[in-house]
Amino acid sequence: MRLRLPLIIAALAAAALTVGLVAVAGADDDTELPPLTAPELLARMTSQDEGPASVSGELVWKNRLFGDVPAFGDEAFADVLQSPLLSDGSGRLWAQDRRVRFDAYTRSGDQVAVVDGAAGTAWVYDGVRDTATLYEVDRGSADGAQEPALGSPATGAPLEAPTPERIAGMLAGAARFMAVEVTGESVVAGRDVYLLTMTPAAADTALGSVQAAIDGGTFVPLRVDVTARGADEPALSFGFERISYASVDDDVFAFSPPAGAEVARETIALDGADHGDDPEGEDSADRPSREELGDAARRALLDLDQAGALVDFELRAAEGYTARDFRWAYVIDGGLPLDAAGAPVFGDLLGAMGDPTATGDDGDGPPPEADAAAEGGPAAVLLYGEGFGAIALAQTRTTPEVRERLGELPALFAPGSAAGVPTRALLTPLGGAAVWEDGGVTFVAFGLVPGQDLLEFIGSVR
Repeated sequence: MRLRLPLIIAALAAAALTVGLVAVAGADDDTELPPLTAPELLARMTSQDEGPASVSGELVWKNRLFGDVPAFGDEAFADVLQSPLLSDGSGRLWAQDRRVRFDAYTRSGDQVAVVDGAAGTAWVYDGVRDTATLYEVDRGSADGAQEPALGSPATGAPLEAPTPERIAGMLAGAARFMAVEVTGESVVAGRDVYLLTMTPAAADTALGSVQAAIDGGTFVPLRVDVTARGADEPALSFGFERISYASVDDDVFAFSPPAGAEVARETIALDGADHGDDPEGEDSADRPSREELGDAARRALLDLDQAGALVDFELRAAEGYTARDFRWAYVIDGGLPLDAAGAPVFGDLLGAMGDPTATGDDGDGPPPEADAAAEGGPAAVLLYGEGFGAIALAQTRTTPEVRERLGELPALFAPGSAAGVPTRALLTPLGGAAVWEDGGVTFVAFGLVPGQDLLEFIGSVR
């Protein structure tokens, strides 16, 4: 597994956003929405038939995860300033017919992302550097393949459009680990909304609560607040100030780089895999069922001895650590998790879906062992604790590529130590991540847990 260390900071913020993005106006009991339970509201929010065909509006967000970000111009913090969602900002969003445009306005400069899902293209413009990149999907033999999400590891793009549909999915996923209730009604962006409050089931997480404002007519998430445990003010806030469900003019999604901008193009290959949009289409019979996927995923859950036998380095684990129980490990090699026998999990299912890289028998893609060699060999991830109180420990052999990525860590990862172990750590009110190297192995520990908990855990890794 390629250890994308520079993305840990973004993953940490995304983890908090995955928990929800809430910024709710003051309570207002003058609304007249019909009563709904929390399960009913979640179901309406995620129903594809309920949502409007078009959404557009003005957005504002606040990010208090990193304290006071240095003034623009500090080169050491260029990576932080480069991402508009990692500090305070405002912008606009348009979404219609698998097309999305997201304009972000921040003190460091404007950024624009325009995604056309049908065409398989995405423009990303960075006003600070005056650069524009066009990402184009090469569907190969996969007619009708679905484009990767902007900002995913597949694209490496720096900006992921926070569409209401994406946020609704994040909230629904987080609800599995939360106590969820409808705690009132209010008015946000001129719309009557339900207030959906989510509290983690885990008592050892740094996350205190998530509160979302859900449009009572369209069931679109309008605002979100994420608050750390014991805090009075949200660490993350995101939401609409104005919103419209009127049709969006096609010209909004037409983007041309400004004159003089440096323009680059990148192609995203889908390796011939069929990721068609319609699960009920003519090829749906070839797709694995939910039960098959679940069975395959369970085969990837390993104990420490099984995981240790599959990696080419000495596997480390927490010793004498009792705050969180070890749950399971998994090992990734060649881009796929392995079972206890070292066979790629999901490989047979991907082969049934027509992915030539699943077996390496034919097609243009390399076999798994070649891909693994290119990415530096196997990596293991150990999980301790449950839900939002879990800590994950990733480890992989330190290759020249990994060492290069360690050198690319943003300045927010401050040098320090945990129980005498030299680390570079990023600790925020909602959790943290730490990176260190020992004996030719690189480690990353991360979780939505108090910083002291994370440091104590690192000190126990032997």
